[in-house]
Amino acid sequence: MVIASHIPGRLRLRGDDLRDTALCRSLIQQLSELDPTVTVTAGRHCGSLLIGYDPARLAPARLTAWATARTAPRPAPAAPRGERRAVAGWNRTLTGRDANRVAKYGLLASTAVMLLALAGNTRLHAAAGGLNIAFLLVHLAHHRGKWLR
Repeated sequence: MVIASHIPGRLRLRGDDLRDTALCRSLIQQLSELDPTVTVTAGRHCGSLLIGYDPARLAPARLTAWATARTAPRPAPAAPRGERRAVAGWNRTLTGRDANRVAKYGLLASTAVMLLALAGNTRLHAAAGGLNIAFLLVHLAHHRGKWLR
């Protein structure tokens, strides 16, 4: 169980253990002992507990302390499948977003070189055009899922 969101007057807890009816009833009982004016909505299907309270009657710090005592620390988010978490420094893994960013800068730079090379250097113009096509392919590969929809 973790604190999903908290603004004064509203606290939401989430967790798979909140799907248990007995646990929800126990937490609602404890909350009513803490402050009888607290309203609780249990979403057992999604494992959610929405707690409405009056911040003037019940200090938000007291309610968050109560909830924190009953929650587990939030685990670190896992790296998405297929991508490795980037590590700071030169020795990091290049992700899809990073490759697309490099491709966009490469497209701009190679286009500028192609335009400048039009003045007379045809070999430089052809080489810049080849780079432009390579950067374009990287960019299009990154957005391939959006084409097919």
